Amino acid sequence: MENNWIPTRGWRFDPSDNDILNILENYATGRANPPQATFNFANFYGDITNPSALFAGAVGDPANPTIKYFVTAVKDKISVSLSLGFYWKRENQLIGIINEVTGENRGFKKSIKLFQKGTDSDELMWIMTKYSLN
Repeated sequence: MENNWIPTRGWRFDPSDNDILNILENYATGRANPPQATFNFANFYGDITNPSALFAGAVGDPANPTIKYFVTAVKDKISVSLSLGFYWKRENQLIGIINEVTGENRGFKKSIKLFQKGTDSDELMWIMTKYSLN
């Protein structure tokens, strides 16, 4: 795989949906790894013991610290229980992502929220947009 580049000062990562699918397709086919300066690897569906620490320790755009990009194994369950009372809940249906040149469907995205079970109510931890290739 090709070497990843590190962005220069003042650079901002603001990819379109098609940009993200290009990065995922290159990774899935072995052509290139996601950029090290902006993508992280984690198992969101089983190994999270402290989501806040995982998020805080992840690389991302310093200009927008509330957004991080991760690569994880695919799971199709709507809600997956995790250790320490965390669970994912899908918020909307799949949204198709269209190739800007050919007009064909390239993949999908959907919103998912991570909650922590509480005594009175569940606390929202993260809102995630999940991308998948067609």
